[in-house]
Amino acid sequence: MEGYIKLYRQIMNWEWYDDANTFRLFIHLLLKANYEDAQWRGLAIKRGQLFTSIGHLSHELKISNKAIRIALDKLIKTKEVASKGASNGTMITICKYDSYQLSFNAEGQTEGQTRGKRGATNNNNNNNKEKKNKEIDLSFLQKDFIPIVEKWLFYKKEKKQEYKGQTSINTFCKKLIEYSNGDAIIAEAIIEQSIANNWAGIFELKINGLTKKQNDNVYE
Repeated sequence: MEGYIKLYRQIMNWEWYDDANTFRLFIHLLLKANYEDAQWRGLAIKRGQLFTSIGHLSHELKISNKAIRIALDKLIKTKEVASKGASNGTMITICKYDSYQLSFNAEGQTEGQTRGKRGATNNNNNNNKEKKNKEIDLSFLQKDFIPIVEKWLFYKKEKKQEYKGQTSINTFCKKLIEYSNGDAIIAEAIIEQSIANNWAGIFELKINGLTKKQNDNVYE
């Protein structure tokens, strides 16, 4: 299993965060859901879905069938997931999958289901290369800057203000690095500030009304 999912710190305020079984089940479903559409034994499993069963989830999480059903019902009630039963299992859909896994992130393949025994393999390597070439490349960034930039890109996507092309992404990243002086903590604060204020762009942080550069000049 490779790749990752995204979890923002706000999840600590989620109503099921302190419900151990429900939280574990939800994270497990996020990790198991298909990263892209696939076919498995004649069944179409879309991005953000997985085909499983109560018994299988119980075995994987070492939680009783009853506890799995209760936790799943809670997630359905609050519209975190949707569930559709079948004779040989259950199709579960993560309702806001793109909030946890961005479609443009080439590193985000989250589940062996699209390649393993519970999923379908994609043997067309040429198609995979073509898709990858069209995806946004953030590999030039420092590792700790990547999730920060991805958070901003998702915010812009939600506002329907997506950047057009790799060049505009590179320009934004250069500005963020300049404003933060290469410090990921400052960069994250800049992004948080901009999102909290619903801004279309980013601005340097101000301390006591002055930017970091201005403060540095004061204390030189």
